Amino acid sequence: MQKLPYILLGFGFFFLAISLVSWHVGPSILGSQQQGANGAEEQASLNPSQFKTENYLRVYFFNVSNPNEVIAGQKPVLQEVGPYVYQEDTSRMIRGFDAEIGAVSYVDDEVFYFREDLSNNLTEDDVVTIINIPYVGLVQEVSKLSSLARVLIKGVVTRFNEGLFMTKTVKELNFGGFRHELLTSLGSITGETYVPNNTFGLFYGRNHSNYGVFSVSLGSKNRDDLGKIVTWNNTSELEWWKDARCRKLEGSYDGSLFPPGITKQSIIRIFHPALCRTFKYGFKDDVEVQGIPGYRFTLLPTELEDPRTRPENMCYCTSPGENNEDCPKSGSYQLNACSKDASVSISLPHFVYGSEEYLNQAIGYHPDEGSHVSHVDIEPVCGTNR
Repeated sequence: MQKLPYILLGFGFFFLAISLVSWHVGPSILGSQQQGANGAEEQASLNPSQFKTENYLRVYFFNVSNPNEVIAGQKPVLQEVGPYVYQEDTSRMIRGFDAEIGAVSYVDDEVFYFREDLSNNLTEDDVVTIINIPYVGLVQEVSKLSSLARVLIKGVVTRFNEGLFMTKTVKELNFGGFRHELLTSLGSITGETYVPNNTFGLFYGRNHSNYGVFSVSLGSKNRDDLGKIVTWNNTSELEWWKDARCRKLEGSYDGSLFPPGITKQSIIRIFHPALCRTFKYGFKDDVEVQGIPGYRFTLLPTELEDPRTRPENMCYCTSPGENNEDCPKSGSYQLNACSKDASVSISLPHFVYGSEEYLNQAIGYHPDEGSHVSHVDIEPVCGTNR
């Protein structure tokens, strides 16, 4: 039976459906661009504070309640805990306009604050048990080395009390991070830096940071291009994917702005750097948000379909094996190509759209399309989301 390659079963947010920009940002940028003909003058007149937005990141964990039994061969029993809510303040810093192609360049600086008042009495001091991600990653890397190197490293590893699972506070696992002494010791021997500052955290280093410079179309040359990514960090391709179809950088950066005139037949595309690829969404339902009618678009199930039954997804399988036997089944895809070869796979929460084989590997998955599928609500006339 195929095992999902080092899936991060310890945490259950899997797919970061984060709305990064609020309603007014797109129209504000457009208004500023239309005020003058000189790009330099327009840039100088902008006040970055007018582009500040407030959003929320909700993090859930799958606490492994029977770690000793799992080591003995039993199925993991998972308990979902959360949400741990973080307020995300984003400041969009405009870098300039390109009148020739009709695009604006900007950087989104992000700051996160824990909001205990929105977290249902949960705190960052809560303790959870999840898979020991750094240790498992190290084991996977060591398995590629020579037998002599493995023996030498084993001698180092045995000096530390590390195992398949780790128990840490939510703060340590999220933004705070914790010093991983095993990786620190190995790094002093190999000269490698396995994690920044020898500190591991799922979001360590993300506070007060950004994903780089985005250039996005203003739709002035072609209305249908409004909100589409032109370049990210001066490139229009995702170099880690081998096939040209998967390498293409396209769609809306954060799902906040789309061309006007969206219909129920539209297929919209959204890209986020943390997910390393563009995803397609299709119409699901009519919705109303704060009295404004709109359309709800949800992630298409085919985007995570098994590449052996949907060849279009094969270019996202970067470690297929001799006969594609190592490709993830439906519900997951590999991130190792864009994560420094770390053996990481990603899925929707609770393996929605996932293979029954994955769902049967643990107790505690309760997939629900209404709660666990990534979606975006769009006002179709203007193309803005809620």
